[in-house]
Amino acid sequence: LLNPSGPVEVMWPALGKIEFSKDSWKDVLAEERGEHHAAEDYLFVDEVACINCMICTEAAPNTFKIIDYPGGPDNSGNGWAARVHTQWGDGE
Repeated sequence: LLNPSGPVEVMWPALGKIEFSKDSWKDVLAEERGEHHAAEDYLFVDEVACINCMICTEAAPNTFKIIDYPGGPDNSGNGWAARVHTQWGDGE
């Protein structure tokens, strides 16, 4: 599952269908690359701890989306959480 060109869906026994993010690392424009791009850093959202403040979706809308949390309202976002849908969808 390294560097998929599109989202990858996997059935997870406890949570059902999980969608892994696609990767646009190679598509980031040269002027939008920085130290995190050079280090090939990737993002992860702890969906249980996410409070659904939507700051990430406002700052990087091509990278994050808000989802209906698969575990229901048992997370900090009362059933909603951010998820990375495209790694490097936005530059630094």
